[in-house]
Amino acid sequence: EINDEQGILNSLINIGSAFQSQGKYDSAFYYANEALKQATKIKAVDDILASQTNLAAAMVNLGRYDEALILLIEVEKK
Repeated sequence: EINDEQGILNSLINIGSAFQSQGKYDSAFYYANEALKQATKIKAVDDILASQTNLAAAMVNLGRYDEALILLIEVEKK
């Protein structure tokens, strides 16, 4: 069994980005959230910030503006 935690994270980020590009924002949100969990698990700071930004972008496209703003303020503090 190969346990490539960074590879899993990269795949989650890429899948989320693909859904975002296709306008499938619910799926983009799901994969951005999964990427954030994975990035947090492996303590990949840059990927945590990227995942939070991707998650906020999906929230904006879903009309969840207040949640996106809160998340982006959190990102800015880091």
